[in-house]
Amino acid sequence: MKDYRLLFVSGASGSGTTLMAEILTASENVMAVAGKHRTLSRAQDEDAFRLAKRVNRTTRELWDRQADVQTYMAAKNRLPGMIDELLQFKQHAGTTHVMIKRSAPFDKGDRYRPDMMDMLELFPNLRILIIYRDPRAATYSCQRRGFALNLRNMAIICEEQLTYLSAQLETIDPALYKVVQYEKWMQQGVTITEEIAEFAGIPKQALVEAVKGNRLDGGKNNQWRAGLTDEDAHFLDEFFSAQRRRRWAFLEKACE
Repeated sequence: MKDYRLLFVSGASGSGTTLMAEILTASENVMAVAGKHRTLSRAQDEDAFRLAKRVNRTTRELWDRQADVQTYMAAKNRLPGMIDELLQFKQHAGTTHVMIKRSAPFDKGDRYRPDMMDMLELFPNLRILIIYRDPRAATYSCQRRGFALNLRNMAIICEEQLTYLSAQLETIDPALYKVVQYEKWMQQGVTITEEIAEFAGIPKQALVEAVKGNRLDGGKNNQWRAGLTDEDAHFLDEFFSAQRRRRWAFLEKACE
């Protein structure tokens, strides 16, 4: 069995978790096995590619809120062994970090919600990276891609997930997680990326070069407002009031 560090990347849907995955996998030492961005290709190895797809499907079964006990336990028991099996392929000889990226929720609606307790139980060498983005921007990002029935429905889903993420973090050893504020990352790309690399235990240079290539732009932080009608923008301002945001105050404070 090969030693590796499991990186779990999450955040409310629409917060930039896929971008984080892309940056982290700029390092040749990082293998991404779940979520929209995965590093395994059919051209490299058909068997490894198929196994990675099974890993991705297993995370769906693990965090399907409608799954019964048997489905949940079977997925939980399979996941570590499947990753161990993937690491035996020659193309992963240099892999030191395995990344699972799942936003909260992932896929449309709110059926699939990751639980960090599972990660803590399954992977002893774990580091958690959470991205926190202005919930108005996250809501808009999801709604324009059709992830929910309507804007208000998406705002409610975002609110619930942020509250749940915050509650989970409050129970976890602070040494095991890092919260990255999306807007600050856009403005201080290299500095924040170096902090991420240090926390994860990944060489910095490849990640820094990836950030420069992505051209992170702080000027885009408020684009959500321009993409909405005045009425919808006003709704998000009112919905995500200071009082409501206190429901995930621990998460916001962890960004400071």
